[in-house]
Amino acid sequence: MLFLSLLLAQAAAVPQDAPPPPEIQEEIRVMAERLGNSTINVRRRDGVFRCDVEVSTGDDALDAVRCDALRYCMMQVDPQVQALGELDLPRRERDARINELAQSVGPCSEDYEDAVLTRMAWERAQS
Repeated sequence: MLFLSLLLAQAAAVPQDAPPPPEIQEEIRVMAERLGNSTINVRRRDGVFRCDVEVSTGDDALDAVRCDALRYCMMQVDPQVQALGELDLPRRERDARINELAQSVGPCSEDYEDAVLTRMAWERAQS
């Protein structure tokens, strides 16, 4: 939670009065497209979320954005997933409930990535 607070504070430093200029919008679009073409999986092993980059964006910073977003969002639902795993439920019911929780990871990850990509676009434009 602290990480998200820091992320949002950094995103707040990005000018928000008006839509970003076209060059910033284009940089965000390009980065988002590259992320969309990547495949990064996060798995929980030994209590730690680890990223596996199957198809890279070609940009280590972008790969890290997707990895961090997925890890952060999976950590948000992990306690509930672990609790469901400990219940004595039929496998199909347990898997269906876990799948419901997993559906929240996508929107969470998108929000996280949007905030970071906007900040990255501004930083890259200023460097």
